[in-house]
Amino acid sequence: MISFTQRFSLQNLVRSPVNLISTHRWSLAELTLLALWVLWVGREYLDFRPNMIPMGREFGSAVASHHLWSRVQECGWCALWDGSQRGGFPAFANLYASVLHPLLFIPTLIWGVVNGTKMTFLISLWFAGLAQWWLAKELKLGTLPRMWSALMVVAGGHLASRMEIGLVSMVLSTAMASLAFPAV
Repeated sequence: MISFTQRFSLQNLVRSPVNLISTHRWSLAELTLLALWVLWVGREYLDFRPNMIPMGREFGSAVASHHLWSRVQECGWCALWDGSQRGGFPAFANLYASVLHPLLFIPTLIWGVVNGTKMTFLISLWFAGLAQWWLAKELKLGTLPRMWSALMVVAGGHLASRMEIGLVSMVLSTAMASLAFPAV
């Protein structure tokens, strides 16, 4: 019997995802299948024409804060002041945006605001599926139920419905928060 502190030590929590992948011979194949499923489910987001925005009533206003990274590339330090709305405000004072999350700003710097947002959505779907797959793995479920649950999370409406109004930050935060459950 191991104690609570031994089971939930920082070392075990950090090592857990690595152990999950290395201990099961099918794990890498399962995660690859999950990635292929994400690409198929989100195939409309793979249209990289910058004028093709994802369908959503408020997409433009939801991703307005992502233009911070466009300004960083253009003018450097002047990007710390977001002057795009009502005279401006400090760029990092926006409590509702996830502009500092690496899964948002790295794709935005690489592909621009619109296409970076599309990629962030697809990556978030993969992480949500990974969280469900990992949880099923922790529950010692077999390959079929583990994969079925992970694939259904990717296709589930609880994430895709957030994109109906362009809330990629909500999809990203839901996916990242889902990773906490199997870790615990």
